[in-house]
Amino acid sequence: MLGLLLGFFWTSFGEGDTLLQMSEPFLVDTTRTIVSVGGDCPALAYGDSVYLAVYAEWRGDVNGIYAMRIDNQGRLLDSINLQVSLGGYYPDVAYAKQSGIFLVVWHEAGSIRGKRISSSGQILDNDEIIISGSSPQASYPSVSSDGKDFFVVWKDGRNGTNDIYGARVSSTGQVLDEEGIRIEESAGSRKISYGAGYYFVVYYNNDGLYGKRITPEGEIRDQTPKKIADSLGSPSVAFDGRKFLVVASSGGIYGIRVDTNGVVIDSVPKRLNSDTLTGRRGRIAISGDKCMIVYEHKVSVWDEDVYGVFTDTAFNVIDSSMVVLDDDTYQEDPVVAGSDSNFLAMMQNLDGVRISKSGQVLDATPIHYSYAGNEQESPAVAFNGWEYLIAYATDKGEGTGKDIYAVRISQYGERIGEPIPVCTDSGNQADLRLRVSSAEKNFLVVWDDDGNIFGRIIEEDGTESSSVFMINSPEYTD
Repeated sequence: MLGLLLGFFWTSFGEGDTLLQMSEPFLVDTTRTIVSVGGDCPALAYGDSVYLAVYAEWRGDVNGIYAMRIDNQGRLLDSINLQVSLGGYYPDVAYAKQSGIFLVVWHEAGSIRGKRISSSGQILDNDEIIISGSSPQASYPSVSSDGKDFFVVWKDGRNGTNDIYGARVSSTGQVLDEEGIRIEESAGSRKISYGAGYYFVVYYNNDGLYGKRITPEGEIRDQTPKKIADSLGSPSVAFDGRKFLVVASSGGIYGIRVDTNGVVIDSVPKRLNSDTLTGRRGRIAISGDKCMIVYEHKVSVWDEDVYGVFTDTAFNVIDSSMVVLDDDTYQEDPVVAGSDSNFLAMMQNLDGVRISKSGQVLDATPIHYSYAGNEQESPAVAFNGWEYLIAYATDKGEGTGKDIYAVRISQYGERIGEPIPVCTDSGNQADLRLRVSSAEKNFLVVWDDDGNIFGRIIEEDGTESSSVFMINSPEYTD
């Protein structure tokens, strides 16, 4: 189970201190992170002046679904990322403008599940919404909204083939198609968007891309699928107010426009990214009359960078080789969403980059958004008359034990300075029983490390006035 250090203050009222008022919790430390544990499979949606990013992440030994709100300036709006589910993979998210809510969907234990989140960050469902009914083999959901309600599509193996099923979910969280709607038999990756009175499901099927329109009432309008393009896969789709814009890949990134009747406007897909770059898993977002497409560019076997293509809504290319994130790590599954003022791209490790509506990268250094990745535990606290010192243990991040940190907290619940590294030696520091006490102005932090008692003095200004010292080394400890 993940530990994050939270603090509370109590104020007493009345005779005998019998009435207590508890403050709102405040976060003590978010700075200790493990680089090797990060987000996975992010998805983005924008609504009511906030981006909602959702992702899967291992915390401790549990993989779960988490969410965070980000404003147009790239700032996190919540002190702790929202825990949507203690389990699940491959989330997606959509915003319903009329209802003012986001729907987060994911797959877990063979079913598609969901929860609603308000734009203020409130999780509206205590229990998970089971969307895929009785199917035991549902996975990889995609969701869109008609402005009021939602439509979810997913891969489904209940018939022995990889079919596409879908279901409507109301803004109140009710599943309107409990057993699902079978949309297509034996199909590959799929994405969904809404526009001009229809949901448009785009998917790969054997020899290329196809699409089907579905009404908000759940009626499949196109029993015979619309052929979009040959030999392209991994689709993404968005609606610009007049037509659907489809992005797909096959060695490079291509764009195809489709009208509201499902008729292809571009008989030959347009190559969007530079011929000198590879491209796969392209994702598109629209803001006004501009489009931002992000994708993976393969540099080497263990190095993939995230590049972008900036176009207008006719797929006229403005910038064909925009560098979004260029480093030595393996970056997969980039996603992008558009607001009224900019675009936000996010990578697998939850690094985010904003792009202006004129196509300029606004964050030369990506913003890392996840608070998590480590466990903080075993807190101990002391008060020296005017401030608190909280000591705690935190994972090293390499499976080799714990480090010990401390933070100073004012009487008003405000953190003073940065966390203090009390003991970050290469030793185990695994069997921790922390204690902290004050004498005059200073604090003494002591801990038990595999039967040995160690200590360190922390002065009132947060500096370490001594090295780590051993207090005793008994043969047995209690």
